[in-house]
Amino acid sequence: MTERRKKRIFFVEDDVSLINGLSFALKKQGYETDIARTSMEARKLWEKGTYDLVILDVSLPDGSGYDLCRLIRETSKVPIVFLTAADEETDIIMGLDIGGDDYITKPFKLAVFLSRVNALLRRSENFEGDSARDTRLSSGGIMVNRLEGQVYKDGVQIGLTAGEYKLLCLFMENPDRVLSPEQILGRLWDSEENYINSSTLTVYIRRLRAKIEDNPSVPKRIVTIRRMGYKWNTGNCLFCRTGFCVMACVLLCGIFAGMLAGQGRMAQAALCVGGLALCTGILILTAMYLYFREEHRLLEGAAAQIQEYLRGNPDARIECEEEGELYRLFHEINSLAAILNTHAKKEADAKSFMKNTIQEVPGEVP
Repeated sequence: MTERRKKRIFFVEDDVSLINGLSFALKKQGYETDIARTSMEARKLWEKGTYDLVILDVSLPDGSGYDLCRLIRETSKVPIVFLTAADEETDIIMGLDIGGDDYITKPFKLAVFLSRVNALLRRSENFEGDSARDTRLSSGGIMVNRLEGQVYKDGVQIGLTAGEYKLLCLFMENPDRVLSPEQILGRLWDSEENYINSSTLTVYIRRLRAKIEDNPSVPKRIVTIRRMGYKWNTGNCLFCRTGFCVMACVLLCGIFAGMLAGQGRMAQAALCVGGLALCTGILILTAMYLYFREEHRLLEGAAAQIQEYLRGNPDARIECEEEGELYRLFHEINSLAAILNTHAKKEADAKSFMKNTIQEVPGEVP
């Protein structure tokens, strides 16, 4: 019986006390660790080693963990965890956008840290097992070679992070099936933890769409099913079949009208064409009415949330989990609100610091 290989973790951190504590805890869990304290040292070690997980501190003496993440993503899908004191929403989104799989903010509990490390390694191992069972997935111009861990779009290889790769495989394994955010989070991450939420999933979906969709603003492969979840669309859906049936009916009516006209029954042919035109017009007007009614409802909801934010509620956000130009605008407004909240918090902290400093000065003057 062969001995199971120990998982190797690449740990990049400049805090000596944190290095000693976490490396000791990881070794007790049965993991091997390689440690780098600077960006230059990390680059040299990465070129020589092979790892199952990477833990990166964002702030290093000679560089940024974000830059190291970009470097690693050029050649590897290894799971990456950011370990940092920066807990602003914009920092977390940036870390996930450039290829991170998780984001742990200091201070944290050791048990939570180990649980998340174990979860990432376990899920990575599970997907490797899945690859051995299903070696190839293909749908909608996207082909996944799971033995080699490679993804192709229309025959051209594209690069995905570990999280994006797992998410794509999950969708392609469940074609035309609506997956709720809870189902996706439970399959790819530990759903019992609060650190992965629907906002994080939205970032992953947006990032994956940017790589596999012809037009990410109007996605055709990964579509959003409003208030339900997401679906890998193969085109074999009820809506598509209904549209095909309508087109078939229109074609048959046209052929029937042509046959009537050929037999000299012009009145009946004209009546058939007129009825067809009337039904088509009603369908188009109904579709336009439903579309603009939904747009009006969305704009009203957006205006209400903006007013709520202006009245002083910093948590007010516009619902923007769909796709299209209008939802892109909503997402930008939400990002702007997050940035304004960050600046407001920093300004309040600065004012508080100045106030406390001024109050302390008179007591220090002899």
